[in-house]
Amino acid sequence: MMHYISKELTDQHISDLASYYASQPALVNTVSNVTIEASTQTLVTTGDMSRMIISCAACHGAQGEGNGDIFPALAGQSVDYTVRTLKAYRDGSRNNDINATMRNVAKNLTNSEIEQLAHYYAQLGQ
Repeated sequence: MMHYISKELTDQHISDLASYYASQPALVNTVSNVTIEASTQTLVTTGDMSRMIISCAACHGAQGEGNGDIFPALAGQSVDYTVRTLKAYRDGSRNNDINATMRNVAKNLTNSEIEQLAHYYAQLGQ
């Protein structure tokens, strides 16, 4: 949907929108105190190459801070948004990732792992 909206934007529109959103206060993310499993920490730091899952930190940073324009920050992201996004990558309904990187990782994640990762990154923003 955003593709069709954004292709009508001029460079000035994009600059104005970026300035507007940058000036907004950060949202406070309310997160339940879910206990993060050790296996989730392993996915974040090491991944699971037996299932072709590279570590989250390899692209998104050790603290979920993101890495340039390609790999967004995950720290503090809403649990619901992260769950929806990972599931959309997993089922292929979201395909805006370069070289299908996230689709290839997410297709090997279980629902439980997706939930755990979402809570892990949401808690980093607290």
